[in-house]
Amino acid sequence: MQKRATISKAFKRKYPEQVVLVTTRKPDGGANVMAVGWAAIASSVPSMFVLAIDDGAYTYELIKKTKEFVVAFPNEKMGKEVVYVGTRHGHTCDKIAGSGLAIQPADKVKAPLIANAVRLQGQPSN
Repeated sequence: MQKRATISKAFKRKYPEQVVLVTTRKPDGGANVMAVGWAAIASSVPSMFVLAIDDGAYTYELIKKTKEFVVAFPNEKMGKEVVYVGTRHGHTCDKIAGSGLAIQPADKVKAPLIANAVRLQGQPSN
């Protein structure tokens, strides 16, 4: 039998959840980052993610402009940084600087990598 609960109690059972960091590049060359809780792997070959980003988010605006972004999986010690970037808006502050996240250039896109995120090795087979 299904257990009845209020919506707030049901939502508390959902968390913690897997969160990814999505980085983008600003028009002035600066970096932006957003914590995204609605993410899923849609395909391994080719590699595809499904991300749910609100159309009012600064990250969404930057993705539409640049057509580029990076998905980073935070490591187990990055909780404080993830909460910081997930509770602020890129329209009003520099979340990279404020969070203390280190970034590094990516090889194929202008959006930066998160330096201490979990790094995936290899390429999927075709």
